Amino acid sequence: MDILLAILVAIPVLGFLIFVHELGHFLVAKKVGVHVERFSLGFGPKIYGKTVGETEYLLSLFPLGGYVKMLGEEAQESEASSEGSFSSQSIGKRLAIVLAGPFFNIGLAFLAFIAVFMIGIPLLTARIGAIEENSPAMAAGIQKGDLVLTIDHTGIKNWEDMRTLIQASPGKLLRFSVLREKEELHLIIEPRVYRGKNLFGEEIEVGQIGVVPAGDTIIKRYDPLSATLKGVEMTWTSSKITILGIVKMIEGKISWKNIMGPVGIVEATGKQVIRGGSVGLAHWVAILSLSLGIFNLLPIPILDGGHILFLSIEAVVGKTLSTKIRDQAVKIGFVLLVLLMLLALYSDVERIFFK
Repeated sequence: MDILLAILVAIPVLGFLIFVHELGHFLVAKKVGVHVERFSLGFGPKIYGKTVGETEYLLSLFPLGGYVKMLGEEAQESEASSEGSFSSQSIGKRLAIVLAGPFFNIGLAFLAFIAVFMIGIPLLTARIGAIEENSPAMAAGIQKGDLVLTIDHTGIKNWEDMRTLIQASPGKLLRFSVLREKEELHLIIEPRVYRGKNLFGEEIEVGQIGVVPAGDTIIKRYDPLSATLKGVEMTWTSSKITILGIVKMIEGKISWKNIMGPVGIVEATGKQVIRGGSVGLAHWVAILSLSLGIFNLLPIPILDGGHILFLSIEAVVGKTLSTKIRDQAVKIGFVLLVLLMLLALYSDVERIFFK
């Protein structure tokens, strides 16, 4: 049942993300005067089509895809130099059309993050649930049920606040103020040094005191202005993490097995809906949309980033690349993309079914 729910939710979610991406290309193309011949949600055989004005709008069989077909988009087309064709536009206008798809995905991620903060984020309270044997917390006298109020006079509102301060203070004496049965107590704890790995597999040192949360949660909601500011922060931070992750993977510092393919996306989407509800789904949509936007900016010829690369070369040398070079580059890009998808699929299967 969970698998069925995951599929039923993932398909429209992915379809919507792709629709937003293609809508960006479509709207900007229309805005700068390019003739759009076809706008398809999905790819493959046509299920339904309707022509409105100059554009045929299609719903195609396979929902995990989509495209916008513009007049003169291919260099070898006879209409390439005619008025209203993509190829006859200035480099600036063509660049705007190409960038619109990824930027619409990034914009959607930003809006989804705002929705997350306005709906409300469930946060663990700073109440202690259990203490490890022979841990700094036990040695200092921390007990189950204690609620941490401050650390070094810094107010602690939730578990994340406490975790952040402790991890940043390995080997440093910290002054804890805790509430125990209406009595406020003051304790000194020195977080032990823990050597581990961060998100990118790099060796790091963090502080630990040996406690786990009680599991109590609070819902933190933000007003529209605060949610917008948090949305900007999350979009920026998540973008940096995504880009850094790609760089680390290329450098070999992160395993390529961390790539998530279609099977993994379906599974993760189902989990977000089942466990996280509307907040979990909105957050996942933000992450997926941001990843889709950034991925499409990679300089692989078949992606938007490849078109940006071609336009950059054209701007430098003063003329477009030959049809032969472009065709060969696109073929190479297609092979790279297929290999990447196969690697992602293999990673999904191994992670889900053989972990």
